[in-house]
Amino acid sequence: MEKIQEKLYSIYMKNKGYILFIITLMFCIRISYMIYVYEFKYKSDDNVQKMYVDIIDIEENTDTKVSYIVKYESNKFILNIYENNIDEKNSKLNRGDKIIIRGKIVIPTTLNNPYEFNYKRYLNSINIIGTITAYKVEKININLKKDFNILNRFKEKFKEKNNVLSSDKKSLLNLIILGEDENETEVKSYFEDTGSSHFLSISGTHIIYFLYVIELLISNISNKRKNVIKIVLIVLFNMMVGYQISMLRASIMYIISQSKIKNRYIRILISALIIIYINPYSIFSPSFIFSYLSVIGILMLFPLLNSYFYIFIMKLFKIKYIDDNILKINKIKKMFFNVIVYIFRNISFVLSIQIITLPFQMYYFCEINFISIISNIFLSPIIAIELIVGFLSFFVIFIPYISDILIYSNDIILYIILTIVKFLSKMEFLKVSVIKPDLISLLFYYIIICINIFKKYIYKFFNISKVKKIKKALKIVTLILILYIISMYIYVLYFEEYVYFFNVGQGNMSLIHSKNTNIVIDLGSTTENIASNILINFLKAKNISKIDMIIITHMHKDHMNGVEEVIKNVKVSKILFSNFEDKGKDEASKFERLVKEKGVAVVNIASKDNIMYKNFVIDFLSPPKNNIILSDDMLNANSLTFIITKNDSDNYLFLGDATKESEKYMFEKENYSDEIYYKLKNLKAVQIGHHGSKTSSSDLLFLNINPCIAIISSKKSVYNHPSKETIDILNKYKFDIRITEKEGAIKIK
Repeated sequence: MEKIQEKLYSIYMKNKGYILFIITLMFCIRISYMIYVYEFKYKSDDNVQKMYVDIIDIEENTDTKVSYIVKYESNKFILNIYENNIDEKNSKLNRGDKIIIRGKIVIPTTLNNPYEFNYKRYLNSINIIGTITAYKVEKININLKKDFNILNRFKEKFKEKNNVLSSDKKSLLNLIILGEDENETEVKSYFEDTGSSHFLSISGTHIIYFLYVIELLISNISNKRKNVIKIVLIVLFNMMVGYQISMLRASIMYIISQSKIKNRYIRILISALIIIYINPYSIFSPSFIFSYLSVIGILMLFPLLNSYFYIFIMKLFKIKYIDDNILKINKIKKMFFNVIVYIFRNISFVLSIQIITLPFQMYYFCEINFISIISNIFLSPIIAIELIVGFLSFFVIFIPYISDILIYSNDIILYIILTIVKFLSKMEFLKVSVIKPDLISLLFYYIIICINIFKKYIYKFFNISKVKKIKKALKIVTLILILYIISMYIYVLYFEEYVYFFNVGQGNMSLIHSKNTNIVIDLGSTTENIASNILINFLKAKNISKIDMIIITHMHKDHMNGVEEVIKNVKVSKILFSNFEDKGKDEASKFERLVKEKGVAVVNIASKDNIMYKNFVIDFLSPPKNNIILSDDMLNANSLTFIITKNDSDNYLFLGDATKESEKYMFEKENYSDEIYYKLKNLKAVQIGHHGSKTSSSDLLFLNINPCIAIISSKKSVYNHPSKETIDILNKYKFDIRITEKEGAIKIK
């Protein structure tokens, strides 16, 4: 092995330039090809087509949907079979089965809303192109391929023997050792609540204990053979668990460590480049970011923090010198010393990861979870024991009695782990919600860390006279960067003001935020869950915990089907909607019952009602209180229409799905005070009625309001909104037309 390494190394040194050029060229070609595959090769297609696919694995199995990871044209997709198309045959497909489907490809798209979850990027980061919706499934053969991965046989036997454990324990064992969970248990949620879900992901830690157990089992074999066996088993284990990024990183680094490359930072770089070569979209994966940041934090910060704690402990025990002084202290004191050193070593290890990953924890989860520090300190040694016992159980699973003893040994350890995480998960007070940091703040944070890590190396590059000046300059730079991060945080939390018209496809949803007051206008879309998901993600990112009021213009689903999910996740003080009870009566009564069950106040509103709330004034224009607006489209015609005035100066007109009959009611007679007409002539923006349909937006409307920003919330492919007639009339009166489908969320400061 060493001779082969030396031969390869000598070839590399002789042809270094050519080899690097070829590697770079291959790298560029590979990335270009992957970009083509992920961005251009496949498009969403409404046409149902015949496709031949191979089942790779089962992804999800619920009452309404069965999902599989499949291979189609050598690329991975998620195949979704919904409840109407589920039968006994396609609910029991197995890995390796070949099937014919009639379905359509769906490539997820984003609606360009702030803080929106990018599902496409997530799928791409785990090597999946998109989804396939299946309408008909036919199995053409059962899996006849021989599985050459011997570890898969161990895996199936391991899962079979685990059935003696309780549901929670079995689920936890499979998660820790195999990275799989077939049971619908709350185990994952306990770990997520305690910020320790990384223990359930196959990672570098698993590789360490995987190799340790192999070492125990093959200790009598020569080192050369050991290394070969370890590398082969690592490759097979990666194949078995599906090449999870953090484990792949650790595996590559271990294999590289067997070569002449001893520099750990070079090994990190090479492993990152190999993963990016396999799939350049891995860089969008949180697993990639957290895995590499964690290992960098351990290398850079752990020695520094550990040395600080060690000096502190020595002072605490009044030890001046490391060697003789420790040997001279009495046994009890020495025992306490070693215990405290061990505890603080663990704390240093955890803190080195927490500090380096903190901004991305805030970025992805919008919280700082102090429970994670406690859980990592307590769980790390127990998880380490479980990994050893678990992997031993895995490798001896075919040996009678011994495997049974080990499985029952897991039972005790798993009970301890579950008890700890269940207890810690109740400590909600140790979770602090924070705003999602901007990219500049992220950059500045890491500049501060780099400055403080590399300060000690200044002496190597500059003479003593310059060192003091440089250190002083670095302190000033650090202070400025810290002040910027704090000031941006305070500004967003307390002083930022905005009005957002979100892109929810065909539907309406707006948010006005000013001086810690939040008003939502409409909350729905023709696509279920879109509006609620967009709003919840936005509020979480801005650390907004309450909505003062939600105004629902009328009871059509594309204006209100997101309310139920939002009031489950966010505190809502009150909901306002029209008292119109014609075609919307049933929906209104259901809606009112729902929100009252959640403890939300309900207010019925009509024309000429006026609400003054903090720095807002809301003037309602229609529908009439004791009358109705007659129209072929009664529910839309009787939508709430109103002006919201913010800070006594900024006026916004919301028209819901108001029709031309609504506009006639509002403007044909002198219905309102001079103050309201003044506001109508001084609008900052108007949300055009009925998504720009030709049934709204008459000349009468635009004769009563001056040109301003005209917002149209619509999706052309659903109802052909906005209409040409509406666009023409807006251009005629010189309005600044802005359409959510084209721009995404529209922000007005």
